[in-house]
Amino acid sequence: MANIRDLKKDLKWLTYEVLTDCMIAKLMNEDKSESVDDLMHETMNNHTDMITRINEARKIQDNKEKKTAFKSIEKDMYETADGSFKKLSEIVK
Repeated sequence: MANIRDLKKDLKWLTYEVLTDCMIAKLMNEDKSESVDDLMHETMNNHTDMITRINEARKIQDNKEKKTAFKSIEKDMYETADGSFKKLSEIVK
């Protein structure tokens, strides 16, 4: 992890990628619109939770603890995005 700003940018980019794919899926599969909407809401909630975790981790005084917290957040961020893409794939099958 380079810095907090880059972590937030990556989170924002991943969130927008998931939401963009959801919107495209929603247009292509109107019959599955409700499921896609639920996934979009879940993605936005995950985004908010991650931002909160990042802001809370910034307050940690111990550098080793802080580094561990940010690595955990980064790992969770990528796993959550991957899970969202997998859920979207299952919805549109």
